Amino acid sequence: MQQTHGACPECGHKFFSYEPAQRFYGSPIRTCKKCGQKYFDARYHEIAIEGIAKKDVAKWPAFVLMFFGAFLMYRGNHLWGMKQLGTPDFMQKVLPVLLLAVGGLLALGGIYELYAVLSGKKAANMEKLRAASEERLKNPGYAQELKAMGLPVPEQYLDGGFEQ
Repeated sequence: MQQTHGACPECGHKFFSYEPAQRFYGSPIRTCKKCGQKYFDARYHEIAIEGIAKKDVAKWPAFVLMFFGAFLMYRGNHLWGMKQLGTPDFMQKVLPVLLLAVGGLLALGGIYELYAVLSGKKAANMEKLRAASEERLKNPGYAQELKAMGLPVPEQYLDGGFEQ
């Protein structure tokens, strides 16, 4: 089983919006929708093996979103009704509205993200993902595949002797 870099290693089918820096939780063994072959996708992580990245439950990204959203709203409000030399009239009316709308959405997203972290909803969701990861790892064949790909799979999963 080969690792992917934006395309299926078997048939070359390109994946829609593949960003290597993205991080997802779930099985790193994926199946190509075109040819049906299995491949390894390093963007996916088994929580039961690798744990949760601290940034995925941190508060600071929410504050960054809120700050950036507030800044865009400030700039949109500042540009409202201003005449800018060399800018078409259409853009002088659209740009402030666009900045206010995008800034408002980012600020609301930051508020929701902060709420999810502080209320424990994000931690509860991560716990559900961890339980699903442990269920997958109870299959010794799956655990062996992960071990063959170089993941540090604990012995309890490899021999099928999972303790509850």
